Amino acid sequence: MTVVKDVNGYDSTMSEEIFGPVLPLVPFDQIREAVDFVNANDQPLALYMFTKSDATKDYILRYTRSGAAVRGDMLLHFAINELPFGGTGPAGYGSYHGKKGFDCFSHERAYVDAPASGVIGYLVEKIMAMRYPPYTTAKLSFFQMVLGKWMLFGRPKNPNWSVLIPSNKFGA
Repeated sequence: MTVVKDVNGYDSTMSEEIFGPVLPLVPFDQIREAVDFVNANDQPLALYMFTKSDATKDYILRYTRSGAAVRGDMLLHFAINELPFGGTGPAGYGSYHGKKGFDCFSHERAYVDAPASGVIGYLVEKIMAMRYPPYTTAKLSFFQMVLGKWMLFGRPKNPNWSVLIPSNKFGA
C-alpha cells in the first residue's frame, strides 16, 4: 500500500474514487474540519478513522454518512463476511457481500391469502371494512390503537429526509 501524506483536499488523488492500493492522508487541526470535508464531498464507500477517543468516534459516526466506517484499521470490514459491504450515494446503494449481497439481489415475494369465508373471514371483513368511508372517530381510535404511533427518524447529512415507521404498541 502506498500512503500519501499531507494531501490537499483538492489534490488529484482526491478527485476520483480510488481503487488501487493508495491511501491519501488529508491533515486537519480540528475534527469538525474533517467532518465538514467529508460532508462537502460525495459519501465515501468507507471511512477510516484512527482515534482512541470514543467521543471523537461517536462525533464522526453521528455527523457523517459512508458505506462503512472502521476505527483503527483499513479494509478489515471487507474481510468479515458477516458485515454488509456496499456504498451509499455515488459510491453505490445496498450491500453486496456475503448474505447481505445475496439478499440484496434476491426478490422476496410477499403473499397474503385473506380468509373469505367462515367465522374468521367474517371477522376479517368487518375489521377491513373500517378502512372505507364514512370515517368516524371510533374508526380512527381503533386504527391508532392497532398501529400505535408514528416515529420520525431524521438522517445525518439529509436531516430533511425522514422515514415514518409504525410502532406497534403490542410489540409486534
